[in-house]
Amino acid sequence: PLPQQLNDKTAVTEQCDKINFRHRNAQFAGRASAELHTFLYFNKNGPCIADAVITRVRPAATTANVKQHRQHHSAGSLQVVVPRFGIDGVCKLENCDDDDDDDDDSSTGGEWKCNEDKMIAVNDKLGITLAVFDHIQVRIMADSTDFRFKTVMTLLEKSKANEIDTYEEAEANRKKVDKEMCPDRISRDDNVA
Repeated sequence: PLPQQLNDKTAVTEQCDKINFRHRNAQFAGRASAELHTFLYFNKNGPCIADAVITRVRPAATTANVKQHRQHHSAGSLQVVVPRFGIDGVCKLENCDDDDDDDDDSSTGGEWKCNEDKMIAVNDKLGITLAVFDHIQVRIMADSTDFRFKTVMTLLEKSKANEIDTYEEAEANRKKVDKEMCPDRISRDDNVA
């Protein structure tokens, strides 16, 4: 027979709501902890250039930001995974209204067009087409502007074949970095006696 407290539907519903609430908050805490440790790692070690894999292409509404006397419009973003560090993030694609080509960042020349249905981003001026599972080079750096601690990824260029890490290299680097990035993390290997 069922215990008396499990026969009451409202009590069971309340208990489930409490469990769901705690689980959701634990997920938020875990994500925030991972973001904080990632920020602290890149804040300590400085900016880094790494290979990333595109997992999603997202178009965005046009927003104007004035940066260094140039007008930029967000054309969308790329959701990426960086296997070397075991992290994921967003690379914003910036359109530049200015025709000056003296900017070293290859991702800002011309206009980016994102197609969410085909999952591609195209820049005709640069002759670049980025699609899901393409490898790109990103600059990863810690940004503490306005006391909003976050890790920023910037698109540099499409990766060349010799710049792409093999799975074994990426996994070895990730394990090495993981110990430094999250020193207090308990791993499964630690629990095996």
